[in-house]
Amino acid sequence: MNADLSRVDQVVYRWSARSLLGRRGVGPVASSLPPDALDQWDQRLHELVWAAPGPPGLVFLDFDGVKVLIHKKDVPDANGREGSALAHVLIGRSLNAWHALGLSTWDGWSGEGDEVGVDLEALHAGWLHAAAEQGLWSLRGSVRDLSPGLVGDFVATLLAEPGAALTVVDPPAPPVELLCAWLDITGEPLTFATAEPGDTGRHLPRVVFLTAASGFSTHATTRTRVRLGGPREANPLRHFTFALASRYSRRGCEAMTALLPAQPLATARDVEAWAQRVQFKPGVLADVMDLLSRSTRGELTPVEEDVLRSGVVDEHIVEQIRQTPDGDLANTLVDVQANGSATARASEHRMLGELARRMATRPLSEPARKLLPFLRFDSTTLVKELARTKPVAHGVESWQELVAFVGLLTTFSLTDERCLGLVFQATSRLQTATLLRWLHEDGAREPATCELVLRSLPGRKNSGDQRKAAREAFLTGDALAQVVDVLRPQSASAAVPLYDVLVGTVFGPDLGSTRIIGDVLRLLPADAPPALLHVLYTRADNARVRRLVADAAARRYFEGNGLADR
Repeated sequence: MNADLSRVDQVVYRWSARSLLGRRGVGPVASSLPPDALDQWDQRLHELVWAAPGPPGLVFLDFDGVKVLIHKKDVPDANGREGSALAHVLIGRSLNAWHALGLSTWDGWSGEGDEVGVDLEALHAGWLHAAAEQGLWSLRGSVRDLSPGLVGDFVATLLAEPGAALTVVDPPAPPVELLCAWLDITGEPLTFATAEPGDTGRHLPRVVFLTAASGFSTHATTRTRVRLGGPREANPLRHFTFALASRYSRRGCEAMTALLPAQPLATARDVEAWAQRVQFKPGVLADVMDLLSRSTRGELTPVEEDVLRSGVVDEHIVEQIRQTPDGDLANTLVDVQANGSATARASEHRMLGELARRMATRPLSEPARKLLPFLRFDSTTLVKELARTKPVAHGVESWQELVAFVGLLTTFSLTDERCLGLVFQATSRLQTATLLRWLHEDGAREPATCELVLRSLPGRKNSGDQRKAAREAFLTGDALAQVVDVLRPQSASAAVPLYDVLVGTVFGPDLGSTRIIGDVLRLLPADAPPALLHVLYTRADNARVRRLVADAAARRYFEGNGLADR
């Protein structure tokens, strides 16, 4: 067959006086295949187009990488006699088992009253895949309503003999739903037939379903026949598969991704290795976050409760919290804080810390952001975890990074001395002059950042050269008057503490130098804030310096009232 992955050929089988192959009876009456290819495919398909009475059946097969999907129905023949067949066959390399199930309700299947020409057009695989995805989405909505016990029984039965041919007799649920659950839970593709008249023919797929209406032969067969839910030997995988099926029922196929086998399940040893990898113990899946969340709602089995209390999960908690998506992490935290047991709450600080670290380095996902108002953050835990983040551990490198970090602190309502310590550490690798320039250039637009940065300045150690650079930045930045005015508008007394911090940082021991203070006073703008002059005056421990400041203040007062020296 053509190796074109985008091509899907189709063939329609029904009763006719003369098929495309020249024979009377059920045979191909329309096809997109070349005549020689049609003859070859008919040798494989002819026995498979017959269906059991009842709803249409599906057959999915794999012939050396070429996939075949048959939609078939038991119909009357041209003379009205029961027991004929109508089958629509799709043949293509890009089809898979998920596509096959998704196409079970496709509206493109040939019906009894449909008129079809002899020559059919091949279908485009992409278009067919899109139709299959839509059908699969709808199918999964029904699958999750299946009993976890039934799904677990089906999965355990298939896993008991990997690769072995299995016949399910009189299934208690629609076969397409059971097969969909298998594919989503294990990720293992398989071939199947959902409504066969028997299970003794050639080219049969791995899993065959026989309904009670099939009237199938009871003759010996090489296949294993089972009835789901019926009595038989205890399957050691039953606890494992029930746990998988329960998770699937609760959370859908997306929740199964992390638990899928790492390699194909070709042998019993492969199955055993998979079960050991994804369980803490039989029946308890290795998902700490799921256990914690469900424990808040009283949904754990007794075995799961024992595992959670025993400490078996402790060594896995840190890594699993780190791998949990934002929304799931925040959702679990909400549950734990609202209804968590003592065991669940023991992990609360780890989850809060992980959420804090993520917020410090990147925006949270939208589902997580919506849950933030419902969370209570313990400040001690937060300060400890934030101290490990990049801004604190290695220092900020830009004003934008500093604003983002302070925004994080205010989100958590952290404004106490420990918060100031974090800001101090985050800016400690920066020159004071750099900080002052940042504040002058952009600070007025970010008052929360300015407030914390200014309050964190005490304790910075500056050399003589660094103080000189800081003074230049301070003076060329108009003594940060605009920033202080934004923080303490129209209140000179309220501005004094801020200028006190700035003066102490910028001048330090130089406040006693008449030369330096004299130069500073000459460089200050004519409208220098009174609060700044007040701080310079009260901080100076040198009478000569205080006199210089007083003289400058007097000159500005007189000049401001139109009484300048003439």
